Amino acid sequence: LALRHAFPEATGVRLAIGTTDKDPSALDRVVLIDETQSQTNSLTVTDGRLVASGPAQMLSSAAISLSDPNVRLLNLQTVSGVDSPADHEPLSNEADLQSAGIDSLTVTGVGTVGQTVTIPQALYGRPISQLIVRLRGAATPVLPGQQGRVNVIWNDDLVSSQALTQDSRVSLEFTVGSADLRATNYLTLQLQYQPAGGDCSNPPLPGTVDIDVGTSTLSATFGASEAPGFQRFPQSFAASIPVSLAPPEAMTLVTAADILAAATASSPLQYTVELVDLATVGDRGGLAAGVDPQSADALGAPLPDEADGPGFPAGQGTPYAALQAFQSGGSDLITVTAEPAAESRELAEWVRNDVGWSALTGQAYVLAASSDTPEPFATRDTTPDKQTPQLIAAGVISAVLLLALVLWLRRRPKRV
Repeated sequence: LALRHAFPEATGVRLAIGTTDKDPSALDRVVLIDETQSQTNSLTVTDGRLVASGPAQMLSSAAISLSDPNVRLLNLQTVSGVDSPADHEPLSNEADLQSAGIDSLTVTGVGTVGQTVTIPQALYGRPISQLIVRLRGAATPVLPGQQGRVNVIWNDDLVSSQALTQDSRVSLEFTVGSADLRATNYLTLQLQYQPAGGDCSNPPLPGTVDIDVGTSTLSATFGASEAPGFQRFPQSFAASIPVSLAPPEAMTLVTAADILAAATASSPLQYTVELVDLATVGDRGGLAAGVDPQSADALGAPLPDEADGPGFPAGQGTPYAALQAFQSGGSDLITVTAEPAAESRELAEWVRNDVGWSALTGQAYVLAASSDTPEPFATRDTTPDKQTPQLIAAGVISAVLLLALVLWLRRRPKRV
């Protein structure tokens, strides 16, 4: 997680436990974790590999410091006694765009041009259910004969628009409800500008819209917007993520690292990991790696725990690996099975390297030993059914009214 936070998204990060004889590629950053009996921790660059060493209680500090700009500026082969706090400073419910990591939001051009920025829920360190966006800025005045308009697009939907006039002020405000909030959201500032005479090929000056990122604000209301499942992450992660490793083996550790790296990829925050038992993950949420189907079922996982049960996605009696994300007892959890080991590793690598966490939908993916590609599984719906009780109540009321009408017709006096 420290390297994911430190290096660009395109950089491959491979965790090796102990030693590795595989030569890293130009885009790889290989980190060796080496527990020693020394009195302090250290970071050493050796043969293209970064070795984090030291006593167990100091290894996490060494790893976290890898994303510290001051440490990365050191032109040394070895540095000892490194200790940096995790870069985890979530936004408050009221924040400006600059605090959200948006350094510039400016569009210049002729015709239709735009700039897109990301606004992940993880900025706030917890899920949000509503977001009010207020954009303030200035635009090129539109003179007689010219045409101009500034639009704001949120996740492919037009949410606000302002015609440009000779008044250069730009003021746009809109509210994003829970139905339109994703784990990672995309805001596009779009300028439509046409010079006098409609000739866009050789205009005298292009149009410009410049949003002031210091005075433009985001106002969030906290609360869940995504249904339980993969898209509840990473915003549901706490600063320290509870992780259970069962069994506590090297392969389980690497699988857990891949899952966490994928799940936190869209977050600008840096997370730490806390090793706990399975029951603690059930109580607080987090990741349970290396579980068996029965343990996952005990946590409340939606996938059937019996391979021979009806609706099993991989086929009856077929060994399978499962990755699940769900809610249980008010906590959001991720589980990944330990066996079969090859399919479990392949499933984690598929999420980490191929599709990415943001592409996952629903609550469960299954990779059978006889399959080449993980398959989504339509789990049972745990959302409270609000419509059925209403239909039942309406039916009961209708039946009562009909019975009353029949009784009244039978008892009313007959005309002579």
